[in-house]
Amino acid sequence: LKTLPAMILEDFVDGIKITIVRVFYNIVPAVIVIVVGFITGTFEKLFIFLGYLDDAINLTTNAVTISSIFNSIPSDVTSSLISSLFVLCALAALLYILFNLLTYAAYGVLAQTGSIREAIKIRDVHSRISSIGWMKYFGFWIFSSLTLIVLGVVGELLSKIPVVGVIIGATVFETFIVIFTY
Repeated sequence: LKTLPAMILEDFVDGIKITIVRVFYNIVPAVIVIVVGFITGTFEKLFIFLGYLDDAINLTTNAVTISSIFNSIPSDVTSSLISSLFVLCALAALLYILFNLLTYAAYGVLAQTGSIREAIKIRDVHSRISSIGWMKYFGFWIFSSLTLIVLGVVGELLSKIPVVGVIIGATVFETFIVIFTY
């Protein structure tokens, strides 16, 4: 049998491992989005837009509305920025959903092997999901997400009840949310 301090230390180390895996799987899509943003010129368009915005603000008097400031910015600059940001945000959303799916499978690899190195091998994690079936795995992810939303809403509603609701929400619902999340 393990002693209590040994179990606490083991849980602490496991928590650090989970954090490292989560950071890894969040950095990858962030780097991809930043690189794509620079390659497509989205950030350059943003700085051009901000330059026009700064000029418009500096040239105005006190009696100017926000709409008149934005109307002074050329429409081609605004439309180009909006379309670039839309595409970049869509890419970011898809990448974060994909990597979130990979993250939870990586947690399973980490639990099985105890190795961070194994958990961050994207190909191995991908092959494990493929062995389950992407549709089954995605369906389970959707079900888990909806369950977390329902638990969160019910816990929040319960916390509106003075004292008793707060205690029940904090002990029961928060515990289930943590269990469902990890």
